[in-house]
Amino acid sequence: MKATDGKVAWLGKDLLGMKADEWREVRSDIQMIFQDPLASLNPRMTIGEIIAEPLRTYHPKLSRQDVRDRVKAMMLKVGLLPNLINRYPHEFSGGQCQRIGIA
Repeated sequence: MKATDGKVAWLGKDLLGMKADEWREVRSDIQMIFQDPLASLNPRMTIGEIIAEPLRTYHPKLSRQDVRDRVKAMMLKVGLLPNLINRYPHEFSGGQCQRIGIA
């Protein structure tokens, strides 16, 4: 759906007016946070696997331990205890699932 009014900006840059090559520069720095977090998290993956997925995609040379350490650090940043890393999305509240999506 094309925007009819308003502005979508990130760090002072108008996202709606960007060209494809400009998008490439910012795409890895932004992400979509969906309103229904349970619908956007894979129920068959642990939250550790969910949070690790983009790390493995964008940093394929990281060791398993480095990925795990970064996942735990991200969990702490969003207010989730690292010892919950092997739990599944259905074991969390809606607010916690949103934080998983942010992590």
